[in-house]
Amino acid sequence: LCNRTLLGVKNYNQYALGAPSGCEGASLLQALQYKGKITKWSLTQFLNTIPKSPNGNPNNGFVGSPFVENSWTYSVIYPAPLATWGQKYGNVQNISGSSMTTLLNEVKNGNPVVAWVTINFQPIRWGNWSFGVAANNNHAVTLDGYNKGSNQVHVSDPISGSYWLNRTTFENIYNARKYAVVVR
Repeated sequence: LCNRTLLGVKNYNQYALGAPSGCEGASLLQALQYKGKITKWSLTQFLNTIPKSPNGNPNNGFVGSPFVENSWTYSVIYPAPLATWGQKYGNVQNISGSSMTTLLNEVKNGNPVVAWVTINFQPIRWGNWSFGVAANNNHAVTLDGYNKGSNQVHVSDPISGSYWLNRTTFENIYNARKYAVVVR
């Protein structure tokens, strides 16, 4: 790794744009547009093409609607269907299970990474759902930078904007599931 990289991925605010459950789609669009793909598309246009889960399982597609937030629907899409969706628009790969070092190497090579974390990087609150145990405070962000000297990483977060945070904070939350998708 070189000492510091910042890709400067754009930022979409999922709430301002009427997509309170659209974090994965927003994070993916941020990464795709950084790579020069579908740059004229709005977040709403993009989310209207999201694959839907037929059975409430986020491993099969998005559960519910990214434009709706409620406590009884696990409105999330997991890496495999997100990557399959993204492949319609660019070189998107599911790299779930990757180490933090692998994610940072992708960023070093100019490839933003969609990472599944939690809202505000708070400790995971696990819950039981029909498909199994899942993070009730699930969130996704685009990882687009790091600074080795200050031990920080940079994210474009569809709720909280673009910012630096402690690498260890990010890594601890990421490592709980190791869900990630890269746009190359």
